Amino acid sequence: MVNILKTIEDKLSVLVEGAFDRTFTTPLHPVEIAKKITSSLDDSITVNGQKKSVPNYITILMPEEVEERIVKIAPEVIEQLKLYVTADAKEKGYTFYGPLEIVIEKGSRVMVAAENKAAEEDIALTDEEKQNRPSNLIIVDMENKTQSYIPLSADITIGRDLSSTIVIPSNSASRNHADIRKIDDRYVLRDLNSTNGTLLNGKKITASRIKVNDEILIAKTTIKVI
Repeated sequence: MVNILKTIEDKLSVLVEGAFDRTFTTPLHPVEIAKKITSSLDDSITVNGQKKSVPNYITILMPEEVEERIVKIAPEVIEQLKLYVTADAKEKGYTFYGPLEIVIEKGSRVMVAAENKAAEEDIALTDEEKQNRPSNLIIVDMENKTQSYIPLSADITIGRDLSSTIVIPSNSASRNHADIRKIDDRYVLRDLNSTNGTLLNGKKITASRIKVNDEILIAKTTIKVI
């Protein structure tokens, strides 16, 4: 589990490299924010028998100039924060009060607030998302001219490593190239710092939700979402 958290920390750092990184001086860096969130959850545990429940609605307040810049990459940052918080909670045996949600708002200083938010029916998916809810993957290896079909599960690893759920036998693919994880009833595709990148519908991504009819391209293998 420690390795998983370290991997997500590295991904958060990559998201703010270069000029953007100068905005996130400590404690504004997303890695520090992730740790603030988990610390806030540690202080907000509700114990019921063997069950340890923690708040599921996280609000991050940031100075306006920082909030304006992070919003431009908010989908990637928030997805990584969710993965970090979810992994940390799993390691500690916590159960979220409802679907985990993280929002960023303007504030005079950096602050993390955690609260319980009851899950409403259909809160996880909109009507459009329900119609485009993916359930299976078709893997088309254009180099070896093969095609296979697998159900979309909660955790799918993709790469050259033979232990991967989807093995891509090409030197253009990294050993641990990408993965697909289920977060709040949605599936998220993540590139795992691969050498040649991961394309979703022709665009290179870091982390992105996937839906029916999306196409993932890694090396010469196309993964169709159905």
